[in-house]
Amino acid sequence: MKKAVLAYLLAFLLVALALPSGVSAFELTKPPSDVLNPPTSPPQTLIINGYRVPVGAVIDYSTETITLPDGTTCKLSQLTPAGCPTAASNNVLDPAILPTSLLAVILVTTIIVAKKRKPSRKRMSTAMIAIAFTSLLLAAQYLPSASAVTPPLDTSQIGIMAWEKVADYIQLNKTLSIYESFTWGGNYIDGKVIIADGKNNAYEPGSDDSVYGYIKVDVRVRADGYVIAYLKRASAGGYTTGGRCSLLWTSFRDGDSGGTTLANGTVLSQAIYVVAKIAGLSPDQQTIFNQAKYYDFEYPEAKRLIIFGKWGGGNPSRFYFTPIDVKVIKAYTSGEGSFTHDQDYCIDSHCLTSGEPDDTWTDKPHNEYWKKVACWDITNTITWTNNTAHVFKFDGSSDYRKVWVIMLLAG
Repeated sequence: MKKAVLAYLLAFLLVALALPSGVSAFELTKPPSDVLNPPTSPPQTLIINGYRVPVGAVIDYSTETITLPDGTTCKLSQLTPAGCPTAASNNVLDPAILPTSLLAVILVTTIIVAKKRKPSRKRMSTAMIAIAFTSLLLAAQYLPSASAVTPPLDTSQIGIMAWEKVADYIQLNKTLSIYESFTWGGNYIDGKVIIADGKNNAYEPGSDDSVYGYIKVDVRVRADGYVIAYLKRASAGGYTTGGRCSLLWTSFRDGDSGGTTLANGTVLSQAIYVVAKIAGLSPDQQTIFNQAKYYDFEYPEAKRLIIFGKWGGGNPSRFYFTPIDVKVIKAYTSGEGSFTHDQDYCIDSHCLTSGEPDDTWTDKPHNEYWKKVACWDITNTITWTNNTAHVFKFDGSSDYRKVWVIMLLAG
């Protein structure tokens, strides 16, 4: 029955919307435990400048630094096969190796004294053991730290999430170039991928002026082939609205009043695609978009996610949404344009104006003239009545204007 309701609702939207437009509907299903729990695949090795990066190290490409598990931080360019430069590497005694150094001195002194006495097989064996033991202690100062236990995903910080198994194996070091920053986990990477509005490839540092806006998506990329992409809740340091206003960015093309776009594209499925592509898996983008699974940990009562939208083509446009035996849990709408006039964008009898766009729901807001983006939470603004058509009227007088709606539904 629920699938029939969803199919009817989706069909109604598709008939009601004039092209070019997009409608995507997703079932929200809680991920199985093997997605949330730590991966069990063998750890891989990451070598930078001859240094074996330990589990738990954080690499930040925006500052070009590496922070080791013990808190030591240095520039990536300073990294050597022994790790970050330390006082010891500058011929200054490092307090951390004092105990080992003292023990080494005692053992070596013992060996010298033993040699001055009459040689015996027992004394020689003792000397050899002392030398080997001292060597191991000294070498231990420069060995990578032991592998830490992979933490499960902290779902208390996650808002909406998408996941997909894109392969049986991912070579993690092939994906390093797409992250703004990441934590090395041996058999996984926790990183941030920047998704630029309307772009199908990874964001390139320094290209801020060539994109209208971008958002950072958290990802966990696992060696066993799972790619998990999510947006944090606002209460956990995420974006305003938990980033949901930005979900549809990759389904539209900036500065374009027409053209073909792929269905079911979101910033989350786009992040999964970017990871699979850079890993050399030759993914089909539409397949990635279609097979991504979704769940909203912040609103677990929501069972469906519906996203629809349209860009302006010089003529007014209307969207019709008729809820049938469903409850609107959350509803957001975003629009690109000035929206300073009363009739630019109206839902039923309520017309929206943006003033200045909110710049806390994305890292780089659209700030060019006619390309400002505003985000509204319309959950309680509109009285959502079942079996009643709600009309979204969009002026669309400029080719560059766009509007999209994100809804979480229960029932």
